[in-house]
Amino acid sequence: MIQANKIVIMVSDTFEIKIERRITDESRSAENILRAIDVSLDGSRIVMGGNDKVVVIFTNKLEPISKYKHNSPVTCISINPQNKIVASCSLEELILYAEGNENQAPVKLKLQSKIMDMHWSPDGT
Repeated sequence: MIQANKIVIMVSDTFEIKIERRITDESRSAENILRAIDVSLDGSRIVMGGNDKVVVIFTNKLEPISKYKHNSPVTCISINPQNKIVASCSLEELILYAEGNENQAPVKLKLQSKIMDMHWSPDGT
């Protein structure tokens, strides 16, 4: 939800994270459209991706932790509730990224069709 030049993310009824970002002429370009966002269950990490094809993992203070790139715009993101694996989809591929293990290359799977939404089960499978 965008309200008064802010993006507000409601995590739950009792916990709220606000991400403030000034909207400038530069950020209105189609390349800067945010398409997917997820927040970890404990609220410690926020993952975002969009038309620029880049997925960025942030702390809850919006400090970047790491990032990786897709071959096409990101359509959905999901943080595993049991570990630090981030799953993200673009129009062409699904990427599984193990946060904190930068020496291991992300697992990339080519897609046969578009994935517009995905979620992990509560046990992380």
